[in-house]
Amino acid sequence: MARVLLTVLGLGILGVGIRLIVIFWWAVKPFLLALVALGLILLGLVLFIFGISELAGAISRKPPPEARPPEEKPE
Repeated sequence: MARVLLTVLGLGILGVGIRLIVIFWWAVKPFLLALVALGLILLGLVLFIFGISELAGAISRKPPPEARPPEEKPE
């Protein structure tokens, strides 16, 4: 019985929330746009940090110049 009440209560609260979003869309829209902007900033920061770490890892894995075999020059 409790599960049924929780399900009905959850649907009721979901309906009220959707209705309030529709009624107050003028206030919800700037909030959602701000969340999108913050998400893009965070995503860009994470990708930037990941890219720098990949570049640093690639540089550290490169063998030193004296360990490389000499390049043959075309004649």
